[in-house]
Amino acid sequence: MIRRQLLLGAVALAAASTLRAQAPRIARLGVFAPGPTPTPEAARRTPFSLKLSELGWEEGRNLKVERRYFASAAGAVPAARELAALNLDAVFAIGAAAISAAKKEITVTPVVIWTVGDPRVSGSIRNLARPEANFTGVAGFSSDLVAKRVALLKETLPALKRLAILGNPANPNLAKLIQDLQQKARAQGVEVRLYEVASPAAVAPAIASIAKDEMQAMMELPDPMINREQARIAELAAKYRLPAMWEDTAFAASGGLMAYGPDYDDFGRNCAVYVDKIFRGAKPGDLPVVMPTRFVMVVNLKTAKALGLAIPQSILLRADEVIE
Repeated sequence: MIRRQLLLGAVALAAASTLRAQAPRIARLGVFAPGPTPTPEAARRTPFSLKLSELGWEEGRNLKVERRYFASAAGAVPAARELAALNLDAVFAIGAAAISAAKKEITVTPVVIWTVGDPRVSGSIRNLARPEANFTGVAGFSSDLVAKRVALLKETLPALKRLAILGNPANPNLAKLIQDLQQKARAQGVEVRLYEVASPAAVAPAIASIAKDEMQAMMELPDPMINREQARIAELAAKYRLPAMWEDTAFAASGGLMAYGPDYDDFGRNCAVYVDKIFRGAKPGDLPVVMPTRFVMVVNLKTAKALGLAIPQSILLRADEVIE
């Protein structure tokens, strides 16, 4: 009888051990980004979330997500501090303000960054091949891309001499970007003038000033806050008859003249791949910063016609999408 009880006990222990091995591990992820807060459905439908799901991490099954959004740069640090205290497996930080706050507050948890700037400028990552500390991710290296957008605008508008730039003074990449851009634009015979946009309320006055100053075209320096205003900026550009170039291809679909930039869906998917690797034991220092390899150009011919512009064939032939 004793032997039979011992045997049954051993079987029960083995079964319990097997069940524990089969039970999905619950990974804990922080998502840290400027607001506004998306709906739960929208949050689950981003390229990042969809790729995580494809890799086997399902929110509500084996993934718990702590989301923190902030309305201004001042709110980023307290939100980062909250995430640092939660004992997470990884944090996904989007944009310059989130990354800067995470660098100050999140010193142990691995952080995967999504930035259109050069992380070496902000100091979040200094060695791109072997990131130090707890940061890695995807970076767009805006300086070269902004110069490329100026060249495309110049090709589209050969008479371009005066170019307005919208920039957020709170963005830590702004000073370096505008310095590089002024130098590269000058080589193309283009004068660059910065118009600061510190909040959504500053967008309309800034564009009115651009029109009053008789600037010939407009661009933005990549910034999450400004990007969220792109539909309104496209509307105001049309109102003042300003040819406008953007980094996000959605800008051209909103009525802007042109857009050229990385495939940001790829950014999200690549970040998800790195989060998956970290969940499975990889260290940030073993994951080199990913740089974009695919770039997309969109031209809105309806907007060009409304502005009385003829888009050169050389531009149209290189465009990935032409909106007619």
